[in-house]
Amino acid sequence: MSAEGVTDRGELTEAHARILLEKSFTVRSRLVERAADGSVLGRRKSATRVGSNHSHYSIYSASNGSMVDVFFRSPGNGSAAGEREAEFAVWSKGSLSLVATTVDGRTNYGRRRGGGRFLVGGVGSATNHDRLYVLFTAMNVTRVERIETAESGTPTYRVVANDLSNPVALASNDGFDSVENASLVAVVDTSGLVHRYRFEATGVRNGNRIHPMETFEVTNVGETAVKRPSWYAEATKNNSRR
Repeated sequence: MSAEGVTDRGELTEAHARILLEKSFTVRSRLVERAADGSVLGRRKSATRVGSNHSHYSIYSASNGSMVDVFFRSPGNGSAAGEREAEFAVWSKGSLSLVATTVDGRTNYGRRRGGGRFLVGGVGSATNHDRLYVLFTAMNVTRVERIETAESGTPTYRVVANDLSNPVALASNDGFDSVENASLVAVVDTSGLVHRYRFEATGVRNGNRIHPMETFEVTNVGETAVKRPSWYAEATKNNSRR
């Protein structure tokens, strides 16, 4: 980071991931897609908690409408995709991972051995490293301002990027035919940790204009505890192995 912006986008996102991979942390994210008339097409929210040894973690994701995973929208699953609701949760401790999947109010549990580190999505998904790299490389930083000092004493800055320099890469990554009017506002400290961000854009998918709005926040770095979920007892009754 400098007064002019991000000096090395790759190093920034790598530093962000390194910081989190050395400590426990909590990540919360949200994605909302709206149609051109402002109506909501779908929502997804998620929370990930990772313990200090990174073999103990929990993941929770809830989605509806256009945000419901393709798996849940497959033929024979009942109602139309736009009416579906789904929740997905994972709790893992060492070699044991429990999974709870809820679709339209019906929950199924699974018990897996050998889950290891980050059963779902990989390390990049947990730290959001890959997503951050896409956003920071697709847009040029246009303004940087110091806003606060973190509890650790590290200076913190608001970084604004609204010069979309690589729309093709962003569109390809986000599943759009084209993207415009993209804007990213992030809070970053000088160690490279991205504390939070808000991203908005206008995309075209199958001829329809869609407005995604995405938020991300990291909290409780070094202070996150991963507790057993409320559905632990029910899930452990399932003797299946996957």
